[in-house]
Amino acid sequence: MYDTHKPDLAVEVMQDCSKTQIKKKHLLIWLLLLLWLIGLYLIYMARTAPMGLHSPGFHQQRIYQAVNTILNADTLPKMGLTAWNDLEVVSRAEFSQGQDKPTLYLLNIVQYMHYSMAKIAFPAVSVARIARFFDLITLIITSILLWMVSNYLFISERYNLLLSACVSLVFASSVWTYRAFLAPAKEFYMLPILLFCILCFINKHLVCGSLLLALSSAIDYHWSIFIFITYSPAFVSAFLPAVSFPSYLIPPSVIHLKKLSKLLISGTLLFGFAFAIAQKLFLKIAIPSLIQSNSNLLYRIGIDSADNIHYGGILGPFQFLLGQRVTVCLIPSPLLQGVNAKISMFNCSIILLSSLILSLISITGIYLIYKNIIHSRWILWPLSIAIFCFSLAFPQSWSAHLSGYSYMFAPLFSIGLIYFTHWALEELFDADAQAATALIYLFVTFAVIINSIRLSFLTGINA
Repeated sequence: MYDTHKPDLAVEVMQDCSKTQIKKKHLLIWLLLLLWLIGLYLIYMARTAPMGLHSPGFHQQRIYQAVNTILNADTLPKMGLTAWNDLEVVSRAEFSQGQDKPTLYLLNIVQYMHYSMAKIAFPAVSVARIARFFDLITLIITSILLWMVSNYLFISERYNLLLSACVSLVFASSVWTYRAFLAPAKEFYMLPILLFCILCFINKHLVCGSLLLALSSAIDYHWSIFIFITYSPAFVSAFLPAVSFPSYLIPPSVIHLKKLSKLLISGTLLFGFAFAIAQKLFLKIAIPSLIQSNSNLLYRIGIDSADNIHYGGILGPFQFLLGQRVTVCLIPSPLLQGVNAKISMFNCSIILLSSLILSLISITGIYLIYKNIIHSRWILWPLSIAIFCFSLAFPQSWSAHLSGYSYMFAPLFSIGLIYFTHWALEELFDADAQAATALIYLFVTFAVIINSIRLSFLTGINA
């Protein structure tokens, strides 16, 4: 008997394949458009911004010394460590044999490995050029990864591709991203790995996602500890069933592991901390007389002594919401006199106030996403709570190092601001006004980018 359903099934398969090809084509067009726009922004900043795209001299020197230690030192690289000190100082410290007490500023080797490998492959190229090339690539890759994650968050919304593209552009041009790009800290390398980890969990690549999560914690165990704190109830509930933890805060791809899922993420996040402790133990054995010049815990909190002028109270660390420190507006340029100096100070203050308002709007947007889009909660929850807890626990560090820690706020700022705009337009306009609302998205994004560029122009040599 002839099966009349076969032709219909074949047609459906062909239609699905056609839709898949069209979708891939659309994604490729959006990707190329994003790369072009991000490239235009970077070219503009390189030509127009006072700092351009050049790292401050002290940062270039630190990178050079860290890479030089990795390539030429004897003991430290074997323990996964490098230093910001000159190689001669490092060598004396390694072979001190207890004769003196050398002092070094030590760092994890992971964040400098790509620089070091490139230096081995291209010995004639300066470390500064290698670093700038990799930092540009890292910034572009992070922006694209955020676009992909945002597309997952907004998959149920109208114009999801447009919304996620706007998120990527706002992120790439934000003042937090620009400041972090000029003098990259550990967060600059940790964020793209976290975003890639999220994409792996979304696509149910559990092993890959877990390895990336462990790598991110190795790069910066401070952040991984605070993210672990957000999952600590899940860790405890694995041993005490009376303690509950919402399943929607765990990546969907690991929920089926039941009890193991509660231990997997929590345990992986502690890998970097355990690795750091092991490094300290090996260092104590190999170079017992070594003294680390890294700042201690009480100094980072801000209560080590009365001479610590960088503690700004509970509000101090939250000045990152302005994008720049308030002091940048209090001291006008010596080139400006009279009325022009007052106009500059006034407009500078208005720019900071604009950034504060946009930041508060973005936080509201994050709350709305958390409330309205359930599948976003396992992504937004850990980073949001970690930023809040980290800033309260180490207010001195946040006040003194806005360029590093505040970078992790940039993706939340971008996602929250664009979603709030989407939510507000959905509330104000009917579905029939689609073309008008799409234009408004573009104008809002353009206005935010302009504000971010002008805010980035205030960045000085101590970015």
